[in-house]
This record gives sequence, structure tokens and C-alpha cells, in this order.
Amino acid sequence: MALGLDPDLFWRCVPRELEVISGGAMDRIEADAELEKLLVYSSGVLVQHAIASNLSKKAKFPRYREFFRDREKQSPEDMLRAMKGYTASIEAVEKRRKGG
Repeated sequence: MALGLDPDLFWRCVPRELEVISGGAMDRIEADAELEKLLVYSSGVLVQHAIASNLSKKAKFPRYREFFRDREKQSPEDMLRAMKGYTASIEAVEKRRKGG
């Protein structure tokens, strides 16, 4: 079953229990989707760094602990500032590469 229940348990539950179980299942699905988005985004940023570090000696590929530090300890403003810095460094490398 989509909720992860065996059929026997499903038929023994009252509607209120099924509502709670389905709410938990939806929370789990949403958390998994958010994790997938984070992984895709992180992969993209790392590919961007890999390309930039090959095009310029100044652009350095981030160390594992630097890139994957505990995000909960960062404020949203710090995260945005870091991402803007990464983007600016990539854009600068691309601009120099194009001769601008």
C-alpha cells in the first residue's frame, strides 16, 4: 500500500488513525523531496566549482568540510551570501575566459 501499511493493519484502523498515518506519510514524502532537491542543487554547485577550478588557478574546488558544513548552524542570510559568493566567483572566471 502507498501508506506503507500491510492490508491487515489498514482494515483494523479507524479513520482518525488513517488520517494520522497518511499525514505522517505525506510529511515523509515532502522531506524526501526536499532532500532530493538539496542533493541535485549541491551536485550542480559542485560541478560548477569543478569546471571553474579547471578554467582558473584562482578558483579552488571547495574542501568537503567547507562545502558540507552543518547548514543548521548557518542563518539563511549566511547561506545566501555564500551562494552569491560562489556564483560571483564562477561568473568572474567565465568573464575572464571570454575576454571581458
